[in-house]
Amino acid sequence: MQNNTGKEFQINTLFENDNDVLDDYYNRINKLIIDLKKRIKKNVNYEMVELYYEISHIINELIEKYCFEALQNKIIKIFSDKLTKIFGNWYLL
Repeated sequence: MQNNTGKEFQINTLFENDNDVLDDYYNRINKLIIDLKKRIKKNVNYEMVELYYEISHIINELIEKYCFEALQNKIIKIFSDKLTKIFGNWYLL
């Protein structure tokens, strides 16, 4: 039966020295993380575009329904201020 000290030595040696095997596994894990970050960024960007579209649609509906064309900038400012108080600058996350 082989003792654990021998295996621990092998593992420690692998981590102490440059090792193509470890580099390969590290690079695979690194690539997974980078790819995930790209997908997250892409999905967040898509969702932000959808959100802005829906927000503009709702504001335009309000402006057209009540003939608030002259007040549109004030309406946007009021909504922006109120929503910022609730959510903060969440888009900076």
